[in-house]
Amino acid sequence: MNDAFGSAFAIANASGRVMASNVNFSREPGEPTHQPAGLPEANIGARSAWWSWTAPRSATVNFETVESSFDTVLAAYTGTSLGGLTRVAQNDDLGPEVLQSRISFPAVAGTTYHIAVDGFLYTEPSILQDEGEIVLGWRTDGVSEQPRLEVLATAPQTRLRIHGPAGNRWQVQSATELGGAWENVGEVVLGTSPVEWSDPRPATASQRNYRLFQP
Repeated sequence: MNDAFGSAFAIANASGRVMASNVNFSREPGEPTHQPAGLPEANIGARSAWWSWTAPRSATVNFETVESSFDTVLAAYTGTSLGGLTRVAQNDDLGPEVLQSRISFPAVAGTTYHIAVDGFLYTEPSILQDEGEIVLGWRTDGVSEQPRLEVLATAPQTRLRIHGPAGNRWQVQSATELGGAWENVGEVVLGTSPVEWSDPRPATASQRNYRLFQP
């Protein structure tokens, strides 16, 4: 699973969207805080999830968590080790009424960026906490809007609703927390209305992450 910096899930392409969870994740010794400077210690989350993305071309790239189920913080870094990271972008909330995050930065072709998603920790136990479902999307300038995934059910099989521009064919890929290798599990062709898709495999106790991939 992508709890640790060294086991980050690799994502690719000029745009895409992945789904994951940071439930029961932890923060590593020496890991930077991904929240804004000056935030009280009591509000700093400790459930970071990591991805790595290598820019396919030089362009401005946007990462966002707007469909995630909790109050996220989002940061991007360069560097090769946890203790040697340089932050290139960070965001807590998009606005007073939007608790998810979006960052933009000029990406350089061939450079690997490390993307961290964590949560804002509330001190009141009845309020939304720093873990849940993560939906991480990215798009470089000049790339058309990508489809998005909506989870309809997780048992007895995972069922997704897929929104996006009509006419494009996409592979549905899945990875488990135990391995992280993406495998093709289906294919969809988007129409004028959202398309519903069910994973043909029975649900298991292992976490499954999904993404759409266009080869």
